[in-house]
Amino acid sequence: MAAQAERAEVRAAGGDDVDLLNLYEQDNDQLRTELKEQREQYDGLLTAAEAERDTAIQAANSAKAQALERLHRIRTLEQRFIATTGVREPALPDSLDLFEDWCRDNLSGSVELVGRAFQGVRKSDYHDPQFIYRSLLLLRDYYVPMRRESLPDNRKAYADALNSLELEESSTGDGVKYSADLYSVQYGGARRSLDRHLKGSNSRDRRYGFRLYFFWSDEEQVAVVGWLPSHLDNRAS
Repeated sequence: MAAQAERAEVRAAGGDDVDLLNLYEQDNDQLRTELKEQREQYDGLLTAAEAERDTAIQAANSAKAQALERLHRIRTLEQRFIATTGVREPALPDSLDLFEDWCRDNLSGSVELVGRAFQGVRKSDYHDPQFIYRSLLLLRDYYVPMRRESLPDNRKAYADALNSLELEESSTGDGVKYSADLYSVQYGGARRSLDRHLKGSNSRDRRYGFRLYFFWSDEEQVAVVGWLPSHLDNRAS
């Protein structure tokens, strides 16, 4: 605004084109200087933000590496314990009243349940509570070892365990595609799809139908359960 007023004064005073050109050049120089200062300020802020981001990424990677190291140590201790004492067979409660406590005591380090899974169990009127516990132990004792070490013996043991409970493991298919919110959970700071499920009875009666929806976490080497024991709606239902 000051520059415009100054040019108006020059015109009013009868200034020639040379005077006006000098004023325009002065204005341009000032604008270039201001623009340079703004760019330097922006670049400084951007550099600081990138440095903070890089620091945060390094901290996250360091924490992840430490967690994986601890996880490896836990796995080693678990294997030594099993080798000396055999596979631990926990008691199977007749009710789901202490379900969360049971999961914490018996599944930690192999099978993780998110909050929605616990909600599903609390709402459940499934007729056979012990079957729910058995399905989770199947993941712990057979599915997880098979994923950690894909050996023929592990794959066969898992297949036999599925057959013994009359369960089938398969992809959740269209559910993930058409009901993404329903077929996903928040885990480890990201949205993860429940892309696998254990299928029992196909009955739509909540007392008898059985599904266990989960995914495999490569990062933590655990099975993560997002919902059980009832069906989740999909495009076909």
